[in-house]
Amino acid sequence: IDLGLFISLIYIYLFDKENYMYFLNWIKKYKIIELHNIKPDDIINISNSIKNQTSRQIFVSMPFGEDECDDMFNAVVEVIHEISSKDFKIPEPIRIDSLEKSHTYLITDEILKHIENSGYIIADLTYQRQNVYHEIGYAMGYIKGKGLTENLLLVMKEPKKSEENDDKYNVGFNLRAYYQLRYRTIKDFKGKLKEKVV
Repeated sequence: IDLGLFISLIYIYLFDKENYMYFLNWIKKYKIIELHNIKPDDIINISNSIKNQTSRQIFVSMPFGEDECDDMFNAVVEVIHEISSKDFKIPEPIRIDSLEKSHTYLITDEILKHIENSGYIIADLTYQRQNVYHEIGYAMGYIKGKGLTENLLLVMKEPKKSEENDDKYNVGFNLRAYYQLRYRTIKDFKGKLKEKVV
């Protein structure tokens, strides 16, 4: 191991323990360990810069083709625009079906890559879509396995009285114990989301 990298690992472990697991995973993932003549200050600054940028990225896991979900995603974008500033710029939220890609890539690989590289994940449980549950499970496992802070927000539209028995409003038993941001209207959702992310 390069002496500069070794010094940076010791420094982070002693003085920035909160970021130690992130730093360790980062040097493994990007094969920083193979570099030579590393200056400890430079490598720590690069790592911190990348972490700060990715910690602001939001990935939205949601059903596709439902007007209510499109409205929810648009509300997320509006809230992010409202709280983003020139001093704390938040990238445009990612929704996998809105990315322009060729037909030669695997959408599942792309989804998992975005989950790994996002600092915040919003998952819409309305409609009980399997893809959303899969993405939540992957995110939870990835976060726990890497020793990261869990920044996962589950959201669900509250049913009208006449829709209470509709299956699309049921939450799978494995997620029932987790907090869910429940909302009735998009205005209600925007207000609650702003409180959560600010």
